[in-house]
Formats: sequence, C-alpha cells, structure tokens
Amino acid sequence: MRHPRFIAIAASALALVGLGCAFTPAPGPGSATSRSDLSAFEKETRSRAHYDLGVDHLARGQTAQALREFLAALEYRPDDAWIHLGLGECYRRKSLYDQAEQHLLRAIELKPHFQTAQLNLSALYAHMQRYQDSAVWAQKLIEDPTYPAPWRAYNNLGWAYLRSGRPDQARAALQTALEYAPGFWPAHLNLGILESEAGSKLDAIGHFEKVLDRKPGPFAEAEARYRMGELFVALGNRGRAVEQFTKVADNPAGGKWEKKSQDYLKLLQ
Repeated sequence: MRHPRFIAIAASALALVGLGCAFTPAPGPGSATSRSDLSAFEKETRSRAHYDLGVDHLARGQTAQALREFLAALEYRPDDAWIHLGLGECYRRKSLYDQAEQHLLRAIELKPHFQTAQLNLSALYAHMQRYQDSAVWAQKLIEDPTYPAPWRAYNNLGWAYLRSGRPDQARAALQTALEYAPGFWPAHLNLGILESEAGSKLDAIGHFEKVLDRKPGPFAEAEARYRMGELFVALGNRGRAVEQFTKVADNPAGGKWEKKSQDYLKLLQ
C-alpha cells in the first residue's frame, strides 16, 4: 500500500510528520464475508478505505474516530507500516505513550528506513522525557543523506539537548535547523525558550516574534505570546505584558496557555 501525500504537523515545539493519502470510499456495511475468505486485493481495498478515513479524521483532530479506523485497517493488513504510523500518532495524541512507542517501533521494524516514523519516534521520546533516546533517533536522521528535511531532526535534537541540560549544544543544533530552513518556527520557539532560560530576554522575545510572523496556528501562537508576556513582566513593561496575555486569554484554541494567561492577568490587575 502506498501513501503518496504528507500533511505537515507539529506538536508544541517538536517536529513530527503526519500522514495522508487521497480519500477512498469505505466498503458498504452489508458484507459479512470472513476476512480469511477475502482476496489480497479485497483486503488491501478495505484496509485502504479505513486508513483513508483515519487520516481524514486525524486531520480534523478527531483522534478517537481516527483510532477506530486505523485499528480496522490493521485487521486487514497487520504488517502495513503506514497503519502503525497512524496508530502511533493517535496514541501519542491521547497521551498513551507506551502504545504509541510500540506502533512506531513496529513501523520501523517493518520498514527499516521509514524516516517519517523515525522523526515521530524522536518527538515521542521527548514527550516521554526520554531525551537521550530522542536525540539518538534525531541523530540517525541527521546522518542519513537521503533525509529531505534535516532541519526537523536538528530541531528535535536541539530540544533534547536543551532538556538534558546542554544549552550550548542545543543552541548549535537549533541554529543549524534555521540555517537549513530560516522560517522554521519550531526552532525559533525552542531558541526563544532557550534564551529566556539563559536570561537573554530581548533575544528570546525576538525569536518569539519570529514565531508569530510565521502564523504557526493558535496553540503555538498562544505559547509564544504567553512566554513573551512573562518576559515583558520581567522587563517591567506591564503594558506590553497585558497586551500579550490578553490576546492569549481571548484565544479559545490556546489550550493551557489561555488559562495561564487569564491567571496572570488577574495578578496584574
């Protein structure tokens, strides 16, 4: 089974790659034929239909529906690496990290040079705070001359270094990511966090502003604005801090940053 189209996605400041393919109508509900009686073509057709529906749900943020479709697809094609990739992403979104890891490792076992699964595994390990493992998989991609998006791997490597207490190596990796792709906002977001923690407030604000310039989506925008608000408080610029927190507090898609901004505004009143 081939899946020719990709959907780029990001989770917080980590780089992942999504999956996608053209939609195929699902088979009708009237057939109760045993799977063992189906031909290989019929199994692939039914698996592909469920897979396509899963991708469609995933793109809409409907994780539970996507999970159901990927599991149905897996029943027809248990050794399809792309289906395991989809399941890994579903379980990651549901914070079921052990299950996500199992499916991503299975995808790589089935397809050893599956770069998409390797990148997602790197991001997953960072979510699990297994930063050394995250760095290992990012480094594999960096050393792979066929990998077409090394800036994503450098970004994950930089985050792993940052959270492992290695800020100089983190900065070098993130700057390398931006040398490859100057507009790659996750690297700017991570550099903003790094510089903020290092006490370089103005440099941090500059990186967060570059995140906003790229219009990264409501959740990432909320995080960048919230972090800028904190920095403006530290700089004694209450007006600009209130401006940033207010924009996040009014953002219904801001997630945890919306609530944190609302709480900060109460303190500043």
